[in-house]
Amino acid sequence: MDFPEGDTDKFYIGAEDFNVYQCNLHSESKQYVKAVLQGHNAPVTSIHAHPGLSQSEKHSDLSDLVLSSSLDWTIKLWHPKEQRTLLTFESS
Repeated sequence: MDFPEGDTDKFYIGAEDFNVYQCNLHSESKQYVKAVLQGHNAPVTSIHAHPGLSQSEKHSDLSDLVLSSSLDWTIKLWHPKEQRTLLTFESS
């Protein structure tokens, strides 16, 4: 689980069902899962949100990127706003 820098409402969870979930702590509609990112073929073991604007002030479009690793021996770079994988790094 990881919170993006400076955000106390949005967070990401890697799950045993092979998915990455983008969630909100506070939701008026009681729908806490905002997006499901599907792409791994095994349980997700780690998740990390990009450090945010403090590290990329010149490139604010990078502040929404997320990395996930899985037991399928891949690391995926996600763009959650588009709900898609940008890159997949495979074991060699």
